[in-house]
Amino acid sequence: MIFLIIIPLTNSTPIIEFSAFLETPSSLIINRENKVSLACEVCGKKTTFGNKVAYHGIAKKKGGIGMYIKARTKRKIKANIQKIRIVTDNGTVKKSKVCTRCIKSDKVNKA
Repeated sequence: MIFLIIIPLTNSTPIIEFSAFLETPSSLIINRENKVSLACEVCGKKTTFGNKVAYHGIAKKKGGIGMYIKARTKRKIKANIQKIRIVTDNGTVKKSKVCTRCIKSDKVNKA
């Protein structure tokens, strides 16, 4: 749909606004309730954000004048999440997303 809105103002020229609304197909609409979570169900570890720091120069201990920061680039640090079968407290078996640290430290009972 395309809308053309004209707003008349007193003692000046009218403001014309042009708005175009495209109809999105239902296949492109994201349902946030069904979004896959990349977080550990035991400890809550999830994706964190940080910077990748690029240095240039020669270190002082190698005879140079020191290392300097050349650039900082945004990056994601993703948790190592595995989908495994675990035994719950009441004895039932279910699939769960658990990080490898929780698996190694026996915080979950594998089925």
